[in-house]
Parts: sequence; structure tokens; C-alpha cells
Amino acid sequence: MGDFTRVGSSLERSGSTRSVTADGIRKNVMDAFAEVDVDGNGVIDKQELTVAIRQKLGMQLANPIDDIDVIFATVDDNHNGVIDTNEFIKMLEPVLIRNEKQNSQMEIEEVLRQVFQGYLNDAKNERGQVNQAFSMAHERTSPQSNMAAMSSRHLRRDDSQEGAMGSREREETEADKKGFGVDFWGYTWRFKMYSDFYTNAVDAKGEPVHLTLRYTNLKRRLEDVVSSKDQWIEKVMAEDEKIKNEISHPDAVREYCSWWLKFLKEIEGGSSSPSNDRKTDKSG
Repeated sequence: MGDFTRVGSSLERSGSTRSVTADGIRKNVMDAFAEVDVDGNGVIDKQELTVAIRQKLGMQLANPIDDIDVIFATVDDNHNGVIDTNEFIKMLEPVLIRNEKQNSQMEIEEVLRQVFQGYLNDAKNERGQVNQAFSMAHERTSPQSNMAAMSSRHLRRDDSQEGAMGSREREETEADKKGFGVDFWGYTWRFKMYSDFYTNAVDAKGEPVHLTLRYTNLKRRLEDVVSSKDQWIEKVMAEDEKIKNEISHPDAVREYCSWWLKFLKEIEGGSSSPSNDRKTDKSG
């Protein structure tokens, strides 16, 4: 069973070949759902979706396990671990509307491929933006880049007063031994933060943050660390001797977080925001 045979048959009965209009697909969407819902229990689980993506649609996934997780989590709108008919219909609609505006014919298989590939592209863009801002924050606060920036400012005549003030503040921070030294740039604390705030984030109850909410969770955590509402820095310094030796003062990490958050927002301003492209946090 290499394709959506029942969907094809029903579409043919409606007076079309396999390529039909958006309305044609809407009328037969339940047949497509039934093709994926192999056990016929009225919902699609992750294993059934995996079979449909690999065998029925023939999609080649770069990271099969992670990619399936991304697709399933994005379709599973209410986060209950299965995909129901309402969620299935909802996921198709944006692509159907886009093709409808173009007055184009389509196949259900191609619509599903477009939907799923769109989810993967959004996830890839989100991760890329997070990583870019993460690296930019490191560059902005590293001693080496600050020295280079100060040298560059001496060669330029259009230095702003704000830039000069930034240099003085950096020199004062380093003079006060608040963490901006060689030891501050150990990798342990930064990548633990990346994991705790983003890739392996958990909520207040200790439950994993839903994959589609990780980006908004990251920004919230960064904001809370900067305002000292979140005591993550103090907690990890108390629990991990290596991290304690890397960080001389929590304020250094708060500054890093402020830059990471700032660059995230700047990147959002220049492209589609991940929190808008994917599911947003509805919990308030």
C-alpha cells in the first residue's frame, strides 16, 4: 500500500483524477485520515504517522527520529499524544488555502508533504535563529571581541558616546572580577543553560516543555534571569563546582542572557518570528 489508495478512489468518484481542487480534498479529508489511522481507533498515534510519512509519502528525513517528533508535536495541537480529526483538518487548511488562491490542482500526498516539510523548515529556522543569537551573545561579551572592538573604535572617527560608555563599563566589569575573564568562557555553564532553557527545558512541574513552546519558553527564561526572578545561575553554581569555578559572579551571566535575548529579538525583526510561525504558548 504505497499511497493513499482509498483517497484516490474517492476522489476519482467525485469526478476527478488524483489531482483535484482544494474543495475536492476537503470533501475527502476523512478518507485521508482513515488511510493513516491504520488501527481505526479514530486517532493517529506517532507510529501510524511515522509509517505514513516514510512508506505512503516516501519522505526522506534528514534526522528521522527528531523530524518525526517535530511533525507530530506540531500537528498535536492539544498536546495529548494523538492526532484527532480536527487537528488533521486544521493542519491541511493553510496549504489548501494557498493552493486555492493560485487556482492550482493538487494531490493529497503532495499537500501532506508540503505541510510536513513546512513544519520541518520552521523548526530548522527556529533552531538556526536561537543558535545565531547564542553565538552573537558570546561574541559580544567575550574579552577578545571587546579588545578588538576597542581597537577598532580608536581607528574610527564616528565613535558614539554610547559605544565609549560600553567600553568603560566592560573595563569596570573586568576590573571588578565579575566573571569576564578566561575562566568565564568555559563551555560547561553555557551549554547547560542552552539545554535547560531550550533543548531539554522543563516546566515548573518538572514536565518537558512541549516542543512547539520551547522558543517562547527560552525567551521567558532569559527575561526572568536578567530580572533576577529566575535563580538558575545561583542554583547551578551551588550544585556544580566546575560551573562555580567558571563564573565569578552571577551578574556576568545575566549580562550574557540580556544579549542573547536582545539578539533573538533583533533576528526576529529581520525575519519571521519562530514564535509566530509555529504554535504559540496558549497557557498565558
